[in-house]
Amino acid sequence: MTVVSLVSCSGAPGVTTLAVATAAALTTTEVSEPVLIELASSGGVVASQYDLPAEPGLTSLAIDLGGEPPDILAHAQELPGGLPVVVAPPSGSKTGKLLDARARPLAHYLRAAPATVVADCGRISSATPLAPLLERSSLVGVVVRPSRENFHLAASIVAELADATGSPLPAGWVLVGPNPWSHEEIVGLYGLPILASIADDRVGAEAIAGLRRLRRHAPLARSAQSFADDIAKHLRVASADAPFDYLDPARSRPDELEAAEHEPDAFEADEYEPDAFESHEPESTASEAEEYEPDGLESHELESTAFESDASDEGVPAQ
Repeated sequence: MTVVSLVSCSGAPGVTTLAVATAAALTTTEVSEPVLIELASSGGVVASQYDLPAEPGLTSLAIDLGGEPPDILAHAQELPGGLPVVVAPPSGSKTGKLLDARARPLAHYLRAAPATVVADCGRISSATPLAPLLERSSLVGVVVRPSRENFHLAASIVAELADATGSPLPAGWVLVGPNPWSHEEIVGLYGLPILASIADDRVGAEAIAGLRRLRRHAPLARSAQSFADDIAKHLRVASADAPFDYLDPARSRPDELEAAEHEPDAFEADEYEPDAFESHEPESTASEAEEYEPDGLESHELESTAFESDASDEGVPAQ
């Protein structure tokens, strides 16, 4: 039904972190059945982060594509909180070979699947085997840390992929971290619209990786939820001929993002309070709450919806 692909073209801007956070946040929107799938040619990491088995996953799904269209949920596992994820093998060589052989039928299948698929495509080049999937995606988020070299390389790769597929990709920038330029400057120089600004939140990223708790008001949680809300709007109102005409170029200014990254209540006051997943555990002391060593429960935590509801901030576990 719908594929939202997230890619990077250089560095390590946190595509997997953003993919997990965005897919989780989409569960609070009106989109149907969000499912995360790992498609990075370097291999999957979610299974190891959450102590999941390698199967079912991408390999079993690829094998099943030869007959009747399989149920994608039959090849997914649940993260704590219920988000379905199709995990990729941790071996980059195995995942790369699988994508080289099955990328095209996989792209056709995911486009028709009765779900909203968030595809973690990892780092790509103009020779990526995922070109058929990117061509069929409803939205391609190019995740980038703002710098001239990162913008230039990514814009070149997107243009080369558009030439190879014969049509422009529905691609836009997803900016991670501080941005010294206005949105108008970026769009004017590099040609793609800006889809979202994501907070560079180390603590939030560690929570997504299963090492800490992720509070609803953490910068990463808030910016991922805003991105998910915009994705839902895009899927509802965008047209094929002009997919980004609805965007407001004045939204999410860089100074607003920087302010969100430094709000003390988002980063400090909320980060270490017990959450819904800890409701069965004894409440920790203040000194324990400040420790950074993960325990057995924290290593598997992700919020039960996207992030905790306002009710949980008042001591009531999220439903």
